[in-house]
Amino acid sequence: MSEKITNPTKKCNRCGCILPIDDFYLIYCKQRNKSYRSGHCRYCDNQKSKEDYQKHRDKRLKSKKEYYLKDPWNARLRALLRRCKKGYITTDDLKQIVKDSNGKCAYCGKEINGDWTFDHAQPISLEGTNDPENIRVCCSSCNFAKGAKTEIEFRTDLYGVPF
Repeated sequence: MSEKITNPTKKCNRCGCILPIDDFYLIYCKQRNKSYRSGHCRYCDNQKSKEDYQKHRDKRLKSKKEYYLKDPWNARLRALLRRCKKGYITTDDLKQIVKDSNGKCAYCGKEINGDWTFDHAQPISLEGTNDPENIRVCCSSCNFAKGAKTEIEFRTDLYGVPF
């Protein structure tokens, strides 16, 4: 008694192709406490996702830009927190750091006119945190030149002495 085992297949509602059941997403329904397979295959779902992304791309970019323009402090804070989850900092802390810098770069001492960034004195890659004591205001050229160096290493490269 040898029975022939076949892989189950299903027809896609969108493209009409008959594909193995594994090519359809498994969806769980809480109300029925039951899992079922999607009516369309993964390939059609991916294609629809790409089309939706392109269709709404401009709207998403516009809303993102409006968010950054509406609340630049919160946007900068989110950028800092996205890179490192250690330490805690608030928008008030960031405002105080900028106020304490007197509009000058923490590294080169030049006047900063709108072209400034936040930098971690102890880089995230070297176990730095988002604590206010580790955040500096600096010009973007110093920030990019510093890279993943510590503050002491960068000052030594810049001036020949650590401080």
